[in-house]
Amino acid sequence: MRGGGWVSPVRPAGGHPHPSATVDQMTTLIIVLLVLWAVFAVIGFVVEGLLWLAFIGLVLLAATAAWGWIKRRTNRS
Repeated sequence: MRGGGWVSPVRPAGGHPHPSATVDQMTTLIIVLLVLWAVFAVIGFVVEGLLWLAFIGLVLLAATAAWGWIKRRTNRS
């Protein structure tokens, strides 16, 4: 080992981390948002006075699921 034995990690051109790390972070974000919107929808249906929260939760759940599906298909190409 030359140079004191310390080796810096190899990064792809441009110095950015590996693209799969970004995909994993995006997938985690989408899953967290889906769970959050589902919880809002359930709370809205349980508490009748917050019925509007259920509808907002369902709309956001559908929008996040569609967005995640589109992003996943785009990343595979």
